[in-house]
Amino acid sequence: MREALMSDVTLMDRTAAGTGLDDRAPTSDADVEVCINDVAASEFDRIVAAAADGSYEQTSIYAQACWGARTQRCLIRRRGQVLAGAIVAILTAPMLRQGLAYVKFGPFWRLGSLPRTEDYAAAIHALASHYCTDRGHHLSILPRPNPDYMAEEIAVLKRSGFGANNDVADKNRYLANVAQSADALKASLAQKWRYNLRQSIKNGVTVERAENETAISEFQSMHRQMVVRKRFHDVDAIELLPDMLSRLPAALAPRIYIASKDGTPVAGAVVGCLGDTAYYVFGSSTGEALPLKAGFALQWHIAQDLVKEPQIRWYDLGGEAMSPGLRQFKQGLVGRSGAIVEMEGEFGFWRPGLGHLTAAAIYAIRDVQRWLRKS
Repeated sequence: MREALMSDVTLMDRTAAGTGLDDRAPTSDADVEVCINDVAASEFDRIVAAAADGSYEQTSIYAQACWGARTQRCLIRRRGQVLAGAIVAILTAPMLRQGLAYVKFGPFWRLGSLPRTEDYAAAIHALASHYCTDRGHHLSILPRPNPDYMAEEIAVLKRSGFGANNDVADKNRYLANVAQSADALKASLAQKWRYNLRQSIKNGVTVERAENETAISEFQSMHRQMVVRKRFHDVDAIELLPDMLSRLPAALAPRIYIASKDGTPVAGAVVGCLGDTAYYVFGSSTGEALPLKAGFALQWHIAQDLVKEPQIRWYDLGGEAMSPGLRQFKQGLVGRSGAIVEMEGEFGFWRPGLGHLTAAAIYAIRDVQRWLRKS
């Protein structure tokens, strides 16, 4: 279904109405249209693979596993050419058509060699016009954590009348700079991190990369043991690994790294490379990993691999999960040359109505769930 962007959308002053696209936002563009599910899932993922700012959350296969049939493949076209895109999850209450339209780590918009902020602004305006003005949803966007572009994207969102939800459970994202030589990256590491890396190597920890059934089985086995041992609330979709390897475009296929001691796996990591960023997607370990300091050898091996690929600038290690030990580990790997990005949370835009009320209820439920996990 192709939904043409209305050229006569009324722009509201946020200071007067509480929300809305203000006078500084880009005006409606008759050449821009929002296209919903007009390409197959596999074709949509190929478009994501061509973007410099993709993420697994913006691929069909991963999003469908998280949200089921509630996802829409949204492409924003200008005169037929793809300008930007997003996987949008539509969350509604029973019997209601309006609710929360949620975009995580999107929209992706850096599809050409010379990305322009104006293109991102046009995409944001198109999404708000379609999902809020036309459909009555509350639109919520969580920008992709990136040291080069996130601040620019947030500035556009704020200018366009989006309000920030600063209630972020895990604010800090740790990104190692892999756009440098391995020697420069190693010199950037915290001194204690380098020491632990040497100890890990002395302990005989070895690391291999392998995308096959054996590696998947080893990783999943370690992950299950880890969840039981540490009593984690498991939200990792590791059962997706076989499908991600076989169905995603080759450029997006996850990489599996296994750290071993005397041939026995003790730790593992799944890494996805999307555009200019590699993501630490899943991790697993056994009880032997900590005394062996296996995590240091594992992450250093991954970083060395990424340094060899010129298109990848950042290695996103994720958050700190309110763990002092995890925070120290990631700070050490990020070192002097990396970046710690502070997330400002989702940015919301809405028109008064049932969509906003439903979204408010969904966020309230999420807050209660977070509180229960902490208690």
